[in-house]
Amino acid sequence: MKFISLLRRKWKLALALALFAFYFVPRVTASIRLVSTPISLEGETDLQYLDLVLRTTRPEVVEFRSGLPHNYFSPREFLISLWSSPISFRAGFPMRWKQSSPPPRLAQTLLQALGRKDTYRLYAPGKQCGGFHPDFAISLPFDGGRVEFLVCTGCGDIFVIAPDRSFPMGISSGDNHVLSGVWEGK
Repeated sequence: MKFISLLRRKWKLALALALFAFYFVPRVTASIRLVSTPISLEGETDLQYLDLVLRTTRPEVVEFRSGLPHNYFSPREFLISLWSSPISFRAGFPMRWKQSSPPPRLAQTLLQALGRKDTYRLYAPGKQCGGFHPDFAISLPFDGGRVEFLVCTGCGDIFVIAPDRSFPMGISSGDNHVLSGVWEGK
């Protein structure tokens, strides 16, 4: 009761604390955790679950978000984007808040590549590429929910986020070359 009475009198302070918690804390955490730090994905590749995902995912884009500049190779641009643009976090990685539709050519290439089992390889950590950094995230309908693919064309890895588990996968070099070329050409 005393706390509620204090909040009524100090609502501006409460609002300031809420803004601090929702705006600054995630950005400070990301700044400390990600800037100039190569990130390696954790988890075991799950080929059986991937097979289930590929068989039951419908080929339509539910959501598409682009990533921020690379945290290792462009730390200044990364920090500017992190602090100056609305963001959301996917598996701990900041993505642009604004959902967009991928360009038609990119959407078609993504759906074709992500829907084929031969696109995927076992995840191999420890690449000398500056670490995993999602260039974009794409969500597809899956089992009453959705499955998200965070794609890093630099290291050729995908982080799959399904309703009940998430796991890293590698991308075959040919498909990564195609995805990278389409992404850069947008």
